[in-house]
Amino acid sequence: MASLSLSALVERLSPQAKETLEQAAAMASSRTHHSIELTHWLLTIVQHPSGIYSEVFEAFDIDERKVEEQLQAQLEKYKTGCQTVPGL
Repeated sequence: MASLSLSALVERLSPQAKETLEQAAAMASSRTHHSIELTHWLLTIVQHPSGIYSEVFEAFDIDERKVEEQLQAQLEKYKTGCQTVPGL
């Protein structure tokens, strides 16, 4: 299996995906979390003003407010206190 560098993978993301990943990193840093988790990224996608997720939520009859609440609750469980840039 070929390995790809993290920067190569990020370069393949769409502009919106890159933007939300950057926002996820900022969120993890502002909360002093030790790593950027999928939860951070999913929350920034759900909160993105373009509503890039809304068609999927509608198709599967998912309550976006409940999803956001659950993601926020999960983030509250993460260890805090990181004084450096969180890792991926």
